[in-house]
Amino acid sequence: MNPALNQELRCILLKKQGSLSQQTIADLCGVSQATVSGWFSGYKRPRLSHLVNLARVIGVDPIELAKAANYNPQEVYKLYNNSQIYPEDIDFAKNNLKSISQLHISGNNTLALNMLKELLDWINIKLRQFSSSLELLDLKANLLLDMVNIYNEILLPKDFMKNSGKFLEEVENISRTIGNAELFYMAGFMRGDGKYLLSDYASSAHKILVCLDYIKKVDNRLWALRTLALDYAYLNELSRFKKVYNEITGLIEDGNFKHPEIVCMTYEGLGRAQVLLRLSDDINILNNAWSIYKNRVKPIVKCSPILEIGLKRSMIEIILKTQPNESSLLEKIGTNIIHISEQFSYPRYVLKTQELLKKHL
Repeated sequence: MNPALNQELRCILLKKQGSLSQQTIADLCGVSQATVSGWFSGYKRPRLSHLVNLARVIGVDPIELAKAANYNPQEVYKLYNNSQIYPEDIDFAKNNLKSISQLHISGNNTLALNMLKELLDWINIKLRQFSSSLELLDLKANLLLDMVNIYNEILLPKDFMKNSGKFLEEVENISRTIGNAELFYMAGFMRGDGKYLLSDYASSAHKILVCLDYIKKVDNRLWALRTLALDYAYLNELSRFKKVYNEITGLIEDGNFKHPEIVCMTYEGLGRAQVLLRLSDDINILNNAWSIYKNRVKPIVKCSPILEIGLKRSMIEIILKTQPNESSLLEKIGTNIIHISEQFSYPRYVLKTQELLKKHL
């Protein structure tokens, strides 16, 4: 398309691009960076299917964008003719999602996974009728991320990487469809988290850094920063760890998080990172984590085995640093971790704790 004939489209794109790079727009629209460059220069116009995604990504009315690209607005309406869904259906799905989250935190992962699969089946049926419902697609992507999170905890690292890939790819495809950059990069972060589980800390840190610019929700950002802090601790990169540490403490002090279990988990990770880097504030940070667990998490779910396992594992790390000869205490805590891990089917933590005890006892 001649740029002289397409100045209106070009001006809209340049005005609404904001902080998004052309590569990010390309990723979210499922096209190449060269294609997006052609749109912005005015030499090409987006295909109609790409135009709808582009409008969602940059936050523009698709009808306005269609007119600027010399499309018939009626063609755009056709893509939205099945986009309405009853509010009660969305409320039903969201309430089920909350119940699944509670089951997950409480360690009832088998039941949580069964409910996730049933809810995904329900959403897929609804999507056959309401194929363009942004709310349904957003819910489906978040359900898939929850499923990956549970697999992260209950599977061994290699099995996690093998089983999670197809779900993360589907989240990325949905995020392109609905123009949600945060969902896209949360999937990317979870790929980085998988690298962390495989002890590939450099690859994990690189992947998470790429994603962090687009992860804005406080709970999601704390989760990603926790893994990044541990990456830097294992890599012995003190200055980078301190930068992440300062951002984490600032976010927690601001108090804009929604889920106290995320803060508890983040403090636990920071405490363990402090031990690895031989810093002095590890006990205070771990005490903060225990306090949040006892005062903010347990009143809601009574117990959270995955948080208890993490907190007790960090206790072992601190004892090894400060009281390495306390073999009976180490064995007591380690045996308790193994018992909880076996009871709630967390095989990775059974193996990790057994390796730790074998190495030091």
